[in-house]
Amino acid sequence: MKVLAVLTVHGEILRFPQNDNILRRPELIQELPAEVMVREVGPRDGLQAEDRWVDTADKVRLINLLSKSGLKRIEATSFVHPKAIPQLRDAAETMG
Repeated sequence: MKVLAVLTVHGEILRFPQNDNILRRPELIQELPAEVMVREVGPRDGLQAEDRWVDTADKVRLINLLSKSGLKRIEATSFVHPKAIPQLRDAAETMG
């Protein structure tokens, strides 16, 4: 089953298959929270997995575009030893 969405509602984890139409399930819509918090981790978690180096200016541009999209929480980078995660060796410059 390909999962399209995973929501936690009142401590219960709900998984919606890709072909499920949530709009046809009013009992679930009533249980959904009024607001959700999205935490974007792509600049930190996603870029650290890249095989090639991503230029600092490109990272900053990505972070700025994500911010302009309305995201309130963006994990931009991590201050770790360059031997541990070489792709984040420019953390100070990225946040600079």
